[in-house]
Amino acid sequence: MSDSWQMIVGLDVGADRAIDVIGTLAHDLCARGIVAPDTTNDWEFVPGPRAADVVDPEWAAIQGFRPNNVVRLDLGHQVFASNGNYEPPPCPTCDRAVEPDEHIRGIERWWATRIEPSLQCNGCGYHAAMGDWAHHFSLYVGCVGISFMNWPPLTDVFLTETGTRLSQRWRLIHSHI
Repeated sequence: MSDSWQMIVGLDVGADRAIDVIGTLAHDLCARGIVAPDTTNDWEFVPGPRAADVVDPEWAAIQGFRPNNVVRLDLGHQVFASNGNYEPPPCPTCDRAVEPDEHIRGIERWWATRIEPSLQCNGCGYHAAMGDWAHHFSLYVGCVGISFMNWPPLTDVFLTETGTRLSQRWRLIHSHI
């Protein structure tokens, strides 16, 4: 059986603020009963008594929650990857995908320099920072994220609420291995 997860990544949280941001978010999720601490790992949580409140109700009824449903806190400068699902992001204006090699080079530059580069669409000329090219099967660089591993699909309301609590600029990545 393979694993899949939904990662919410903060794009504008530096290493100096990451521990405070993720700590506050984790405390809130525990207080609301969405997650509970995993007694075997300080950086992981298990579904709490109210976890079903933030997932697609049809999926929750079918799948429920299982021992491999984990929430992981991700800290430190890293590339957040969609793994086997990777696709370069489409242009927000004309929907033409970025050339994969160009996108990967930009991600490598972003990771190495910690400076977010821009991309330009080869179709319409749209130009913006890499993080503004949203795609849930893409790659992003950041210092903070939260991963819901093997959970049913999270609701849009919960994703937006959690994403904006994590960072002003955030992205969702669906990963599968």
